[in-house]
Amino acid sequence: MKKHILLFTILLTIFGKASLYAQCTPNVAINDTIQNPNRSPLFPPLLPFATANLWYSQAITFKVPLDSNIVVGGYSTHAHIDSAGVIKIYGIPTGYWYECNRNNCTWPGGTLGCALLNGTGDSTMIGTYNLLICVETYTHIGVIPPLTPYNRIDTSSYSFKILPTGVFEIETVKHLKAYPNPVNDILTIELTGIDGKDNTVEVFDATGRIVFTKKIDKPTYFAATEKVDLSELSKGLYSVVLRSDKNVYLKKVMHN
Repeated sequence: MKKHILLFTILLTIFGKASLYAQCTPNVAINDTIQNPNRSPLFPPLLPFATANLWYSQAITFKVPLDSNIVVGGYSTHAHIDSAGVIKIYGIPTGYWYECNRNNCTWPGGTLGCALLNGTGDSTMIGTYNLLICVETYTHIGVIPPLTPYNRIDTSSYSFKILPTGVFEIETVKHLKAYPNPVNDILTIELTGIDGKDNTVEVFDATGRIVFTKKIDKPTYFAATEKVDLSELSKGLYSVVLRSDKNVYLKKVMHN
């Protein structure tokens, strides 16, 4: 199956069949990431870490392609995508659940959707969880009617981390610093060692809403600093994302 159909299975890593509708609105900024093949189509591009004993709620936006090329019997053929949906997700830790913004977690081809991953894990849940996602895509193949119905099931995996209380990162994030952490008012974002010209810094709240964004040219002397005022924003976890050429970096901070 063509790359962007397979990527759709990754986009759906935290979604599943739920009886409730997620209270989220798709973020149209996903269109920019879809059009640029060097950027992740997941929006936000990385799933922020969870922290034990703290409420976690992360909105994810995704896009179901409308038309693509898929491989059937060893040959590439045109496919019109009717819809795609999650069959099953394995490995979601106890205490967390998912809500889609459509019934049965199925979305028509060519549409935007979103979902929320919610929940709380205690100190016994600390660790990394590998989620296995099964997605079924419903298509019609061919270019001349009558088109042939063709369904395909794909699997993909994604990593979800739960950190100890009071720990907001467990890995050194290359090129990106965000401090102080926790932060009360002014968050300082520092970029170092970047030699590319296409750099964008974004800050998201826990619902996936962008609260700050700025494009930055190649930093002078390979360093740049930005100040973000969080004093009037809601308390909670924030994600700081740096998109630099073909790479994406993420830092997670707590706003007290």
